[in-house]
Amino acid sequence: MQRELGTAFLAENQFLLPGFVLCRMSTLLFFSGVTMNKVSLILAVLILSTQAHAMDLPFDNMNGFPSNKIKIDYSGFTEPVEPVNNNRFSLQIPLYYGANDILNMSLRGSNLTVPKGIEIPGSTLIEVPESLATAELGLQYTHKMDGERTIGGSVSYGSASDRMFSSNESITLGASLFYSFPSENNDRWIWALFYTNNSPVFRNIPIPAVAYYFKRSTVLGAVGVPFIFLRYTPFEAPWAFTLFDLVTIVKAEVSYGPPISSYFVGFDWNQQTWLRHDVQDTDNKLYFDEKKVFVGTRFLLAKMIFTELDVGQSFDRSFYEGQGLGKKETGTAFLPSSWFAAWNLKFEY
Repeated sequence: MQRELGTAFLAENQFLLPGFVLCRMSTLLFFSGVTMNKVSLILAVLILSTQAHAMDLPFDNMNGFPSNKIKIDYSGFTEPVEPVNNNRFSLQIPLYYGANDILNMSLRGSNLTVPKGIEIPGSTLIEVPESLATAELGLQYTHKMDGERTIGGSVSYGSASDRMFSSNESITLGASLFYSFPSENNDRWIWALFYTNNSPVFRNIPIPAVAYYFKRSTVLGAVGVPFIFLRYTPFEAPWAFTLFDLVTIVKAEVSYGPPISSYFVGFDWNQQTWLRHDVQDTDNKLYFDEKKVFVGTRFLLAKMIFTELDVGQSFDRSFYEGQGLGKKETGTAFLPSSWFAAWNLKFEY
């Protein structure tokens, strides 16, 4: 039965076959080894959304045009000892899909809960709120031009705070423009411009980006500025080695098995940001920095549902306030290391 489900899934949803290598970043990356024109490269490139989701590049496959799928994604994280929980949800719905144009609407949200009494040292003690949430509504537009070229953009509006939408300063805004065109060997170039006012890496400044996507017999890659992604699959063996780096956002994974049933071990370094409702200087965001090591499995739960389950340890994690990476305005509140369990469900129709 599992084989029959897998075969049907391969035939109908080749672009989804990859796994969920970057889902812990709230960042989702799907990669496939099936056919070149159905390789899914929704790649986390810049941290643009209000919940530290990565900005999805505006195409689902190597022909540069996104799919018209309804996409639902839910992930959770919990610790059996420390009462730390993190839940994320995203929904994408196509509003219009024509021969040369597509308009998608997206909705994203997250909620992080931490123990009471975490205090950040400084000139005055700052108590970290027990609940930190984000919500974001976005629109994404893509137009297909001659020669498999595409152009488009996106906008988003939301909030990231312990009291969402409580002030103008808690509002999060994001926007992007892109131009994509094919290259030799069925590779692809993307030129883009991104902006967000709520990102752990780049904030309040337009960021130009360029990326070159390629696939060879054993390597799938996206090399660009300011990031790099590489996935190495040696020969016909079911091993895969994956690396993503964007300044202090780092993902690394070694997996074994076919896309519809695999096991993995990995490392994750990530940050999230919010604005406290009672902060004195609204330029100072609340940062949460965290590292994880983990083992897990991903598999096809049903015909259109992918599942990922993993366990591991989170460590070297802390809260602080500042105006960006390396620009701390307070001391640092450290959380003890802890074991965790995490899960992810993704549905596409």
